[in-house]
Amino acid sequence: MRYTDEDEDADLEIRKLQSDVGQMISAFKNLTQFQNNMSKLLEHDLRSSMVGAILQKTGSIKSRTQDLKEIRRKIFALKCQIPSSLYKQSSRVLLSITESLADEDIVEISETGIICLPAGLHVAEEFEKSSAFEEVVEKFQGLDDFTQKLCLLSFAVFPENREVTRTMLMYWWIGEGFISCDDSENSVKRILDAFSAKKLLEPVEDERKLLPNSYKMEPHVHSSVIYLAKEMDLFASHNGKLIMKKSSKKKTVFNSSERFPDFTFKWFPLMDSLRVFYLGRWERTDERHIEVKNTEFLKNIKSLKKLWLASFKGISGIEKIENSVCALQNLVILDIRACYDLQVLPNDIGSLENLIYLDVSECLKLDRMPNGFEKLSRLEVLKGFVISQSDDEDNCAFKHLVKLRKLSITIKNYRFKAENLIESLRDLMRLESLTIAWRARFPVYDRRGEETKEAERSMEKQQTRRRRTKNVLQQKRNSKT
Repeated sequence: MRYTDEDEDADLEIRKLQSDVGQMISAFKNLTQFQNNMSKLLEHDLRSSMVGAILQKTGSIKSRTQDLKEIRRKIFALKCQIPSSLYKQSSRVLLSITESLADEDIVEISETGIICLPAGLHVAEEFEKSSAFEEVVEKFQGLDDFTQKLCLLSFAVFPENREVTRTMLMYWWIGEGFISCDDSENSVKRILDAFSAKKLLEPVEDERKLLPNSYKMEPHVHSSVIYLAKEMDLFASHNGKLIMKKSSKKKTVFNSSERFPDFTFKWFPLMDSLRVFYLGRWERTDERHIEVKNTEFLKNIKSLKKLWLASFKGISGIEKIENSVCALQNLVILDIRACYDLQVLPNDIGSLENLIYLDVSECLKLDRMPNGFEKLSRLEVLKGFVISQSDDEDNCAFKHLVKLRKLSITIKNYRFKAENLIESLRDLMRLESLTIAWRARFPVYDRRGEETKEAERSMEKQQTRRRRTKNVLQQKRNSKT
């Protein structure tokens, strides 16, 4: 019996299913361990003898009150460790959608999970009276300016204790207009450092990097942030759901958890003032699979004339970026990183004259760059530029982008010489970071000394199998951790 590609795909799906079930079993075991640890901590921090001793203190009432507040703070910290999904009360918060959407559209958005925020402890009435909440409010009010407050409130989008990268936050805050493109990297670092210093955020250390590249927010801070956003009247109530209020000049669509966001294109006629369209993956890891069955939304995106940020990061099923994207004359950031099916960029890409950040890295099927790259005169960050077999060795398009600060190149031309690369980089005087990946596939010859396409296809199949095996092994390692 011959083993076909369909058999291999079926085996892969079975292994994925086994991995998912294994992860669930592991999670249930961790939940049981969590329950046992929580019980021990409660017994330690809330012994009746401890409370009795405080009540019998002969000191001032103020001293006893402070001791009781400290116990309450510890108990609340334990409470914050309970996953929000275990609470009986729950709700969803809808972020940054135009008020003109019909009721049925809002219901659909909430059901699918796109631009929805899971509500946490803030639903409890006693939360606003807790010492932990009061501490967060005090720190929030002590922030330097209103922009910092808006940046902090934007963390309501993400689930509690989830890692968010600095680059993703920078893109989003530029799109919202919270920070300027000029000196944006230092601006976002200063803001995140300020949050970290006040213990509003926790930097995630990475031994491979000198500085933290991602951050996460503890549950009680996250709940406080959502509560504050509502209290500051950033949210309005619509049929029992919370909708972020926005001026008609600045709106955002953010994919919080949806895996199949094909339906979003039907909103475009109602969103001509949209500035941020973040449909792709915001998470640092690639655990969430996002896929579109058709690319209809890319054809209709041209109506979003005021768009600053478009992100399709990590979305499968996108084989081509349509020329309609090039009608977005205000676009500053285009993030299509890790679109594994992407093969073609728009021929008119040079018309995006305001583009500053372009990321096409990890698009493994992308073999060539279209003409017109040299027209992107404002480009400062270019990741994933491909040098293909057909490119002119003496005239790489990026050599004309004199404002480039960061550049990453994938070389798929085995004839390309290092001398040509050095010559192309000579005039990029502002370049601070350069990454080069050599992925040239050397030709395979048959017995007559001629290149053979069949051998080349065989190599591609082997590489596909290796990638699939690598993904399965990675899933198994994740389930163990």
